[in-house]
Amino acid sequence: MYISNAGRDYWIAAMEFMANRYSQSSTLGIVNKFIVGNEIDYTYDWYLLQPNTDKNGKVQRVEFNTFMEEFARTFRLANNAVKKYNASAKVLISLTHNWAQSTYDAYNVTGNHLEYNSYAPKDILDWISKYEKARGDYDWGVAAHPYPIGTTSSNPTKTDPSWS
Repeated sequence: MYISNAGRDYWIAAMEFMANRYSQSSTLGIVNKFIVGNEIDYTYDWYLLQPNTDKNGKVQRVEFNTFMEEFARTFRLANNAVKKYNASAKVLISLTHNWAQSTYDAYNVTGNHLEYNSYAPKDILDWISKYEKARGDYDWGVAAHPYPIGTTSSNPTKTDPSWS
C-alpha cells in the first residue's frame, strides 16, 4: 500500500478546497468536522485495502503497522490542510461498532474470506494515540457512527476483554 506523490497532492488539494470553501463563510454552510474514511477498520469493504492470499487460498491481511502508517499519513495530511483554513476544525475517524476484536479474529477466518479483512477499532485508536502523539499530536477525534438498523450483534462483553 502506497500513496503516490500525485495522489498525495490531489488529497491535499481536495481537503484544502473543502476547508477553504466550507469553513470560512456561512454563505455556503460551515463545516468544522471532517470525517476521514468510513469504518476504516473494515479495510476490505470501505478502505479498499486488498489483501493477498497464500498458496492455499487463505487470506493474508496487510500488516497492521503498514496499514496504520498509510492511514495516519492520510489523516495527518487532512488535518494540516483543514487547519490551514480553520484552526478550530477537527478531523475525525470513523470506525465500526466492533471494539476489541476484528471480524477476521471474531469469525476465526480459515479460508478465503476477503470481506473479513479488518482490524480491531481499539487497536487502531491505540496505535494513533501512541504513534501520532510521538510525532507531534494534533486535534483529532472519533466520529459518532449512527447505524440505521439495530446493532444487536455487537456485544462488548464478548469482544472487549476489559469487560470480563
